[in-house]
Amino acid sequence: MLLASLTTAFLLSAPQVPVHEGPDAPKPEAQPASTDCFSDFWKLQTKLVGGEWHADEHFIKKSFQRFISGTGGASLYVETRDKENLFQPLPGLSVIFPDPQTGKLRGIAIADHGAFSDSTFHWKGEQLIRQYTYHLSDGLMRDGKVQEKTMNLETHWSFEGKSAYKWELFQKTPEGMSTLLETSYAHTETQTTLPPTNGDEIKPSVPLTFLDPLRGTHKAADVWTMEAKWQVKGMGLWIQKTMPNPNFGWNKAALKTLNVRGFYYWNPIEKTAKFIGFSKEGALVEGVTKLNKRQQIETTYEVGPALANKAIKTINPNPFGEQIQVNEDGSLQVTWVAIGKDGKPSITEATVK
Repeated sequence: MLLASLTTAFLLSAPQVPVHEGPDAPKPEAQPASTDCFSDFWKLQTKLVGGEWHADEHFIKKSFQRFISGTGGASLYVETRDKENLFQPLPGLSVIFPDPQTGKLRGIAIADHGAFSDSTFHWKGEQLIRQYTYHLSDGLMRDGKVQEKTMNLETHWSFEGKSAYKWELFQKTPEGMSTLLETSYAHTETQTTLPPTNGDEIKPSVPLTFLDPLRGTHKAADVWTMEAKWQVKGMGLWIQKTMPNPNFGWNKAALKTLNVRGFYYWNPIEKTAKFIGFSKEGALVEGVTKLNKRQQIETTYEVGPALANKAIKTINPNPFGEQIQVNEDGSLQVTWVAIGKDGKPSITEATVK
């Protein structure tokens, strides 16, 4: 089924925020978008990576943030910690990355209170502009429906060197842009010592239950491995795994296998399970995941160029498929299908236990 669908495709080829409706707040000027997502990303890394950023003590939540360079140097993970509860597991997964396909600096974030955001970023001088759709659901049923709310938001980060930045949150309303919150963040090179987090077992959220068989460590006799654990109250499945590189054969510099780190998440706007990850060489790996009619975990990926090797510009434009069959003994039978440069399918199979 996976091979048939891929062949057909080839042939056809952050914290919870309040809601403010009033139009009386000052309105920021419209901001022009940058045109180079990689330059925007390197600039962001230079300013934020290292040490910690502490929110003003008078802000609604006493917190600090760490910005951590991700696998392959092609992503930036944002960790937000509650100063009054350092034992708490990370309340969210948030990643910022350049997307060579769209030419935009993007961000994906999920949070344990049911928040999801899909963002784009650009610079205007020393001010970083984040524009995003923010979706919030507490999972509670009212009048037979799950309560959900979607807002169009914008934040401005106005930097003062590498010592501080002012953070402002705006909401787009029919009347224009309204200010919701603002604070300032100060940088310190010293990092807070974190205690062990609470070790309570995390269960998957309802939309991602079908991914639970991937949890734990699975290995094959050769290069194939998979290690996954639930985070953010089961709203994200963090995973590290090896997989064939669909760009192998399309470019002489492309490696045969990929070592990928990332996470599965539920996109409540598109009502779809998705994957976002990055290879050791800095390739962006995105996928759409579902449980197919044969009860297999099926993901269709797009794999970008490896940023660590600028010689790699030619990539496989075709979808790359993965099917995972859960065996009775808990082992996983994995099948990967890629379309070669000659237009023929290439199939790789492995059993990981």
